Amino acid sequence: MCHVHTIIGEKQNPHICQKCGSAMLLRETKKGVNKGKQFWGCSTFPECRTVNSVIKLDISQTII
Repeated sequence: MCHVHTIIGEKQNPHICQKCGSAMLLRETKKGVNKGKQFWGCSTFPECRTVNSVIKLDISQTII
C-alpha cells in the first residue's frame, strides 16, 4: 500500500527536472556527511543526475 502513496505523490509533484523535463522525487541521502538530509533528485536517475536542495521554511517566526 505504501508504494501506491508514492506513485500518487509523484503524479501530484510540481517539481520538474530542468535538464530532462521528468518528475523530481524527494529523496534522502543514505551515507556520508549529509546522511539523513533530503534532496530533490530526478526520477530518471542514473540517466539524469540532476539534484536540487530542499528548502525548509520556518513558519514559526512572524514578521511584524
